This record gives sequence, C-alpha cells and structure tokens, in this order.
Amino acid sequence: MDLKSLESRALQLLREACTDFGIMASPEAQDNYRRLWSRDSMVAGIAAIPTGDEQVLEGFRQSILTLAEYQHPHGMIPSNLLPDEGHPDISYGGLAGRVDATSWFVVGASLLISHTDDEERKRKLQPNLLQALEIMDRWEFNGRGLIYTPLSGNWADEYPVQGHTLYDNCLRLWGLELYAKLYGDEDREVQARIIRERIEINFWPASAVSGHPAVYHKRSFEEMAEKELIHFACAVDPRGYNTHFDAAGHGLALYLGMANARQKEKIEAYTGKIFEEIGSGLLPAFWPVIMPENQEWLSLKENYSYEFKNKPHNFHNGGIWPVWMGFFGLGMSLAGNSNIAETMLNSWMEIENPKEPRFSEYIASDTLKPGGKQRLSYSASGLLFLIQATKHNNR
Repeated sequence: MDLKSLESRALQLLREACTDFGIMASPEAQDNYRRLWSRDSMVAGIAAIPTGDEQVLEGFRQSILTLAEYQHPHGMIPSNLLPDEGHPDISYGGLAGRVDATSWFVVGASLLISHTDDEERKRKLQPNLLQALEIMDRWEFNGRGLIYTPLSGNWADEYPVQGHTLYDNCLRLWGLELYAKLYGDEDREVQARIIRERIEINFWPASAVSGHPAVYHKRSFEEMAEKELIHFACAVDPRGYNTHFDAAGHGLALYLGMANARQKEKIEAYTGKIFEEIGSGLLPAFWPVIMPENQEWLSLKENYSYEFKNKPHNFHNGGIWPVWMGFFGLGMSLAGNSNIAETMLNSWMEIENPKEPRFSEYIASDTLKPGGKQRLSYSASGLLFLIQATKHNNR
C-alpha cells in the first residue's frame, strides 16, 4: 500500500478545509460542516503535526487563536462557530454543552505550542488555557477528580452515554498533563496524577481495590469486579456502569498508557472478536449495537434534534467512524501492538478507492457502506492517525 499517496490525499482535504480563521469540519457546503468546530479542528491539527505540513499547521494555529478569541467568560470553548464581521455565529452546544470542545482545545493548543516552541504564543494563550482548566475543575461537581458529562455532552451527542465517561476523563487528563509539563505547573502535575489514578481504578473495576477511597460507585464497582471486564467501561453514573466498548475512549486510554499488560491482551482479544462479528477489520465507535429489543433503545431513539440517524449499525450506534478507528490504532500501536492499525487500514482501503477516498463520516457495520456526510476533516484525520500508527509499527 502506498502510504505516502494516502497521506497526501488526507492532507489535501485538510488544506482545502483551511481558512484564515482555522480548519473547517469540511471544505464542502453541507449542513453545519463548513464552520470551525473546536473538536474537528484540533483533531485535524494534531493529526497533521507529524507530517509537518505548513499549510495545515497554519490552519491549526488560526483555529486555536479563533477559539481563544471567542472563549466564553465562564471558560468554555465554542463547540463551533462562524466568524463574521462583528456578528459571529457561536455555539457552545445545543440542548447540552459540549464538554470535549474545551478539552480538545487544551490538548491542541498545548501540543502546538510544544511543537513550535513559540514563547510568545505560550505566554498569550496561558490565560485561556487556565480558564479552560478551571471550568473543567468545576465540571467534577463533587470535587472527587472525575468530570461529569451530561447526556449529549460530547461528540456522540445522539448516543445514550453520560456521567463519568472514559473518553472525556482521559481527554481532560491528556490536556492537564500537557499543560503541567509545558508550564512547569507542579500543582497541576499533582492533580493529573490523582486523576490518572481515579481513571485507572474506576473504569476497569478489580476486586483487589474495591475498598479504595477513590472508588466512585461501590455497589456497582463490586458487581463489575466480580464479572471481570474484558475492556474499559464506557462510563459510570448513579445508575451504575455502562459497559459498551468505546473506541475513542480506548484510543485515549491506550495513548496515555493507562492499560497494563493483562488489560492490553484483553482489549486486543475483544477487538479481534469485533472484527469477526463484523466480518472485516474495521472498528465501530461503540459496540455492541443497540437493538430495538434492548433496554437502551428508548433512550437512543428519543435523543435527536432533526432526524433519527442511529438505526442499528449506523451513526453512533455501531457505525465505524474513521477518526476514532484511527486514534484507536495509534493508541494500540503506542501500546505495543504491531498488527491492529495495519489491519484496520487495509480493511478500510479494501472498501475504498485509495486513489480517491470518500472520507465519509462513518461506515455502516452491517453493509460496510459509507454513511453520513463525505469529505470530512475528521475522517481525513483518522487516515493520518492510522498511517502514523503503521509507520510506528514498522520502525
């Protein structure tokens, strides 16, 4: 497979999405995608750093500056916006605020500053980063170390996941660790160590630590510990544990080195099981699929704003999102696996035209047909992550 050519295709889409105010979610005028989205632009910039592409990195820089300019007085970073002469169209979320918009900003800005070693930008952005970290401190609500995400409060805004989520807490930890190192902040470094322990204990319950004071939901924790999970839990809330597999959360956990050797083996085995169920080496964003007969179906089918997209095997409900498949591959690669990223990349290109990838929003896990919008920066970023993971494997 010609990785250089594939990388070029992904970067070309990101270049087309670059404007003087940042990287848009898509260069195409489709629905709400020709706007600056915090999450999409930060992911695109992070994916482009290893390539050194100057145009995309400039778009990344402009994205950060624009998002910082429109940061809410409370500290939240816009979920998406469209700058306009004196009349900017800004959203901090729809029916619920978007927790991950702020976290991705901290991660993206910290990584770019570290990459460019720009002291002036480091100094100017520190107040914005501190304000973002402070609002995330408040999102702990109970002050016990883990932030609480409301329903529809992150990228999977039409999926029934809420509470203390693996994805949002790992993402916040990543940003916190990057900030602490960048600014030499010892207090934030201590905070990050405490939060890391909270995540490691609560998202993979083990009987050996059931009496630890960091345990959030003692009853449900003990029940999960007896069952012995085969991957990280997706979330824990007052009702107990959500044990669906979350590809984005796992990608972050693996990238951050949260899994021990036994846990890595179990995650690898479960990933192989999913590949067998789908009949292809492609990884859905969430698994298993929620079917109409399942308890979660009612929560799923009522959670949408315009049209219901979460039919079984589609969108968030078992849909294969290249962006999270890519980041999972990168995380698994850094954790030492030398096969999964390559398997996913090859399987993806088997159903694509490598010379002209569609970069669709997701792929249905039953038909392996593209779904949602096409030519998304998000999906081009997923390809760059997979290529990076494959290169890492071959070093």
